Amino acid sequence: MSNGRSTVGRIITLLLFTLLIGATGKVYELHFFWSKDCEICHKIIQDVLPPLMEKYPQRLNLRKHEISTDVEAYDLLSEFEEKTGNYNNPIPVIFIANTAFGGEKEIVERLPSFVDSLMQKGNRALANKTTQEKNCLLYTSPSPRD
Repeated sequence: MSNGRSTVGRIITLLLFTLLIGATGKVYELHFFWSKDCEICHKIIQDVLPPLMEKYPQRLNLRKHEISTDVEAYDLLSEFEEKTGNYNNPIPVIFIANTAFGGEKEIVERLPSFVDSLMQKGNRALANKTTQEKNCLLYTSPSPRD
């Protein structure tokens, strides 16, 4: 009888683990390059970024880089451009998951749906991995101690 209880316990533990992973998922860095003198930048900070951060508080880390006075931030922007092969984007520019979004129109129109898609893909990938692990657990023969 202990085999049944042990298997049920494993399944419950695995399901709880699956829920925990599904709730958190992969964390993404959202790098926002902006200038303090840029009105559009302030609009993005006030209107576009907060809803994304509220929607995915455990999944997005916002990194703001003010480039008009910080040489290191500007150098970091150059590194991101080099890494992604995406140069000369208008400010503000956002990099997330090796993808660049430059200028107000691209950020407003494309970033939210891209982030939603990224989060859904991440959840599906984790769910598939967890399902595979679950299947391995369910079809593993009990150990002699069970």
